[in-house]
Amino acid sequence: MSTKLSCLEAILAEIGNFGKFQYKIVSLISLAIMAIYMPAIIWIFETKVPNYRCEIRGCETQPAEYKPAWWEEAIPSVDGEPSTCERYKLVNASLPNQCVFDKSIVERCDEYIYETSERSTLHDFNLHCEENYWKLTLIGTMTNTGLFIGLPITGMLSDRFGRKTVLLGCIISTGFAGLIRSFSNSYVFFITMSFLDSVARGGSFTNAYIIALEFVAPEKRTVVGVLLNISCSISGVFVGALAWSLQTWRTLDQILYGASLIMVTYYWLLPESVRWLLTRNMYTKVEKILRNIAKTNGTNLSEQNLKTLWKSDTSEVSPESRHKFKELLKSPILTRRYINCAIFWGVGLFSYYGLTINSVALSSNPYFDFILTMLVEIPGSVLVYFMLDRIGRRYTLATGFFTCAVSCLSFIFVPEDLYWLQLCIYLFGKFGTAIVVAIVYIVTSECFPTNLRSSLLSSCSMCGRLGGMLAPQIPLLKTYWEQLPLVLFGSSAVVGSILSLQLPETVGTTLPDTVEEAENIGKLGSTEDTM
Repeated sequence: MSTKLSCLEAILAEIGNFGKFQYKIVSLISLAIMAIYMPAIIWIFETKVPNYRCEIRGCETQPAEYKPAWWEEAIPSVDGEPSTCERYKLVNASLPNQCVFDKSIVERCDEYIYETSERSTLHDFNLHCEENYWKLTLIGTMTNTGLFIGLPITGMLSDRFGRKTVLLGCIISTGFAGLIRSFSNSYVFFITMSFLDSVARGGSFTNAYIIALEFVAPEKRTVVGVLLNISCSISGVFVGALAWSLQTWRTLDQILYGASLIMVTYYWLLPESVRWLLTRNMYTKVEKILRNIAKTNGTNLSEQNLKTLWKSDTSEVSPESRHKFKELLKSPILTRRYINCAIFWGVGLFSYYGLTINSVALSSNPYFDFILTMLVEIPGSVLVYFMLDRIGRRYTLATGFFTCAVSCLSFIFVPEDLYWLQLCIYLFGKFGTAIVVAIVYIVTSECFPTNLRSSLLSSCSMCGRLGGMLAPQIPLLKTYWEQLPLVLFGSSAVVGSILSLQLPETVGTTLPDTVEEAENIGKLGSTEDTM
């Protein structure tokens, strides 16, 4: 660590690194995390497929019923439910109970009767029938593609304009994009705005985490990370509950995206990253923030320490190498470690988003099931806090993957009529993925040297987005085998569990500053050298 950063850490310890000021920052960032996470999952309800069937003109009662007494005479049955887009040929229509059909002739239809009054993009953009379902899943893929593209763009902008500035710009841009999207009158316009929304939101999580964590003591950063993960879960519960209440995607978008515009007030409430300000030599702003921390926490800022900060080494943190990957490739150990991390990021987010998306297909009440899958993430995040320093990073990560794998692969053997048993097993799998998501940032950041850490962490995160891009397409495989998605989620988690055990154990070690230090992490307990 540079002299300047050492001085800053000493000053933060002096003026209080977990007082009233830090409580305020963590609370503000928690709300910001909620505003960021909502758009990441809202598309699940925008693209919801309700139960529907063909409308039989001349035979329907008013109001029309989804399952009238005569439906099996008029519509083919698929697993005990009316076919969505096929009907038998109507020979004679008089009264509802006296319509005559020729069951030897099956016709397609273009008008529909729905079981509920809920509305999704399926209704508004006429995305009915299985041949159009790929357009619905493409919305989720484009959402994660936007995040994949936006992540490096946001990173570069943050380095240039500051963490807070870009964070607020991302959230507000996302809010406007979502509001505009809610008035879409075509599928193409809708999916374009979904993509732009995601690009704008790309690196918001990273900036929010950085701002929150750098103001607190190192020993408190794990619990703050857990609290921020819990904020995501609470946000998901809120989205599910609001979607359940409204059951119309346009109003849901307008409320959630409109609420995010309130974040413009953070321009006055949230301080800029002190470390970023130091890299730009903005000493006046740094001093103002440090004095504000001291005042809020009821402590004193030593003038001597402040003078030492200004006079300390102005080189700050050594700049990251411009040839990061060349330096990485010079070390076979770090190269294998990077590939390992990139893969388990990909399979981890693939399983996490896959189970989140698939939760709305568990039963006849998708909203309730979705809310439960969000709630179960909370104990998963809390458990990480207690496991990290007791059993170690890699065993905690492997436990999360293994739990997900066992649950997903067990689920396929449970009879469909045992709904509550299915639900419990499914939730246990989601619990495992919550552990994985809560720890991957920590594990990855502790495995690489200072000059490569930020770039490799961002690169691994982008690989994770590849898993997120693939996950929305997996439900389409149900047409081949109903349980195939869970087999894929479970199998990928098995891969993640095995790869996790190849990592060096970093518990109790200091962050490596050089390639040599990174290579020597946990050599006695690692299997890396034999890979």
